Amino acid sequence: MATTPKLSRKDVLQWTPKAPHKDPWLRCRTTKGLCLHVRPNKDGQWARTFYVLYRWGGRPLYRALGPVGHPAWTLEQAEEEVRRLRRRVQQAKLRGEPNPLRLVNVEPEPEITLAQLAGEYQRLTTKSDRVKREDEGRWSNHVLPFKPPGSRAVLGRRAVADLTVRDLEELKAGMAGKPVAFNLVRRMLRHALNKAKAWGHIPDSKLAMWSNPAAEVEEYPTKKRERVFHDRELRAIHHVLNAKISDAVDAWRTHGRRLTQRRARLLVALRIFLRNPMRPGELRRTQRPFIHWRRSLIDLPEVKGDRKVVKGRIVALGSRTLEDIRLLDELAEGCPWLLPSPKKDGPASRSCFRKIWGEVCQAADRHSGTQLGGDDTATPYVFRHTGINAHSEAGIDGWDMADLAGHAERGETTRIYRHTDSQRLVRVAQQLEDHLEAILQNRV
Repeated sequence: MATTPKLSRKDVLQWTPKAPHKDPWLRCRTTKGLCLHVRPNKDGQWARTFYVLYRWGGRPLYRALGPVGHPAWTLEQAEEEVRRLRRRVQQAKLRGEPNPLRLVNVEPEPEITLAQLAGEYQRLTTKSDRVKREDEGRWSNHVLPFKPPGSRAVLGRRAVADLTVRDLEELKAGMAGKPVAFNLVRRMLRHALNKAKAWGHIPDSKLAMWSNPAAEVEEYPTKKRERVFHDRELRAIHHVLNAKISDAVDAWRTHGRRLTQRRARLLVALRIFLRNPMRPGELRRTQRPFIHWRRSLIDLPEVKGDRKVVKGRIVALGSRTLEDIRLLDELAEGCPWLLPSPKKDGPASRSCFRKIWGEVCQAADRHSGTQLGGDDTATPYVFRHTGINAHSEAGIDGWDMADLAGHAERGETTRIYRHTDSQRLVRVAQQLEDHLEAILQNRV
């Protein structure tokens, strides 16, 4: 019967028994997954073999590397090989591939490019569909096609491990006009490069000296946007909306195309939000029977909004908003909804304004030099905040503004008697609309 092997001083420092009664298997204290199997051979000597321990399918598995003392398997080389193989296993689990250590030949993969990492990042990260679409736009519009000065290739063809801080500094300088957009790109890149390290895309020869270059680039100092549009932004948006609505309505009346008709409806709806502090969900859920043309009112019943059930209330309309409602009714062409869905019977979806709003923001940036295009917080709902925050400048009483906006702060009694003062709300809506028009015409 073989006795317990006597380990050298180096072995005692680096290895520890798995259990007192199972002395042939020893595990490394410093490198996870590296094991030493000690057993007697035919000559009465102790054979020591390096193994890598990993988990696959919920159970532990071993793979032999080679005997200790072999020219290719010193302790340091065995540690490096174990780290590489365990990264390969983790990467195969994430990709849904078969066990790579069961293959006949386990060769290191070539270094992947930033474009390949972008595809893998979009496929494997657990983000919502909306965030993935935004990330895809940042990859394709800003990162992958960018060519740093003095470089022979764009960033999309560069190896991930070869990306440097200087490359990202050049990217930052190229996006100096869009500081908010660069900050979002930098955060996405930092997360993607950390994932590349976890997925084993950084070679072992470069891993010791590699650090995430995106983490070393500072963001642009940006102030968080207030939930209102400033006067200059309002005037730019108003100018763009007037021009686009005129072109879309003329094209629809001339050619009668349904795509142009839907585009005109969405543009007119955005101009309504600019002039009236109603919720976007309330306009999307408005039907023809709810509109009282002579009284300039929309009498909304209890409808299901974007986030909760919107209780019935009166929406007062100014004269200019009423004209846009009539135009929207003309563009609806007999449909019961003012903003019908193009794919099914019912109202338009919550995301119907995303594309057309992006075009308006980009056109406003080109026209007036604003920075709305790269700002994710600038949404059509900010029009509601802008109108409510302008009530003091327009001289509107706070209680009247609460009724106009549909807030419930005044209590149950106020909501019960809200129909008795409907004409007063129309006058309040006209007063606010006149004040906003003065801002748009730069008369304030």
